[in-house]
Amino acid sequence: MADIDDRWWRVDKATGVRIPTSRHGAGRRWDARWHDGERQRHKAFDRKQDAERFLAQIQADLDRGSYVDPRAGRITVAAYAAQWRSDQLHRSSPPSSWSGPSGAMSTR
Repeated sequence: MADIDDRWWRVDKATGVRIPTSRHGAGRRWDARWHDGERQRHKAFDRKQDAERFLAQIQADLDRGSYVDPRAGRITVAAYAAQWRSDQLHRSSPPSSWSGPSGAMSTR
């Protein structure tokens, strides 16, 4: 299920009249929301057309089974360096050339 929400205006349920929200005129107006099977996600846009286009792409990816969560691949540089270092085939090198994940490799 996916939808687009106007973050600047709400409809009063009692009267049916549009009323401005506290965010009116500030920030991005349109919020695209979708559920990726794990949890609900959202992304804000300036134009409704951009939000609709984005949601159409997300929905197509979900239907095809090719959706990849953009946050799933986040990794710190230190963690990446430690993984990369452990995956390398090394000749013995002096300990001073590597100071660990919190430091940096030397260029010597």
